[in-house]
Amino acid sequence: MRERIVALVLILAVSALAAVVLLTVNFRIKQRYSEPTLAGPNPSSPSASAPGAPRTSGPEEPGDPGPGPPAPAATPGAPVPRPVVDGRIAEGEYRFSYFDAGIHASLYWTIDEEAGVIYLGLVSPASGWVALSLAPTGPRMKGGDILIGYVKDGEVFVRDDYAHEVVSHTADVELSPEGEDNVLERAGSSGPAGTVIEVVRPLAASDAYDKPITDDLIRAQLAYSEVADFSSYHVARTAIEINFYTGEVIPAPPEPP
Repeated sequence: MRERIVALVLILAVSALAAVVLLTVNFRIKQRYSEPTLAGPNPSSPSASAPGAPRTSGPEEPGDPGPGPPAPAATPGAPVPRPVVDGRIAEGEYRFSYFDAGIHASLYWTIDEEAGVIYLGLVSPASGWVALSLAPTGPRMKGGDILIGYVKDGEVFVRDDYAHEVVSHTADVELSPEGEDNVLERAGSSGPAGTVIEVVRPLAASDAYDKPITDDLIRAQLAYSEVADFSSYHVARTAIEINFYTGEVIPAPPEPP
């Protein structure tokens, strides 16, 4: 009788141990397959952006000058052909791009050192002029080398201006006999979605009103208007510092008093 009791106790102990082992194995299996998979950001995700990429959420249709994200710039390190100055901006056409979320305007650029020029694309969500001012000394726009353009009735108007006053600018050719229009190529388009202006200008300063494009951070202003002329006041403006050679863009410090 005693031997039967001992055998029964052993059987119960072994059964209990086996049950514990099975429960533990089952728990481990469930835990393994219920853990989330960790992964880095998806390069195609709107929230993923490489260093130096435009502050944007993804591309619009290529060449669409509407508000919001611009067409992406070219892949860093990849060869980039010279942009086609036709008033439309295709994906990867320019080496660098910057999108300002505050005013919903974009700037594209490619430097051609061999030719000694820079290709620039300006995009705004408005139907009036769009402009880039280089190296203003202040206050406000004064001292800036301005490229400004608009499209009206299908015709493209672009000027090489200089801000000789705090809130006023004039074409270089009208300021003095030495002033030159140093826009080498120009094109543009405009529609319900906005305005695109493309220009080519020399890297070097060609007259006393031009500012050279150097491998340094340059203060710049990007602005646009709702009116298609050269004199109406802007409706949006931003100030940045930009290195056109490296693609670095940072917020500009406070304007000089």
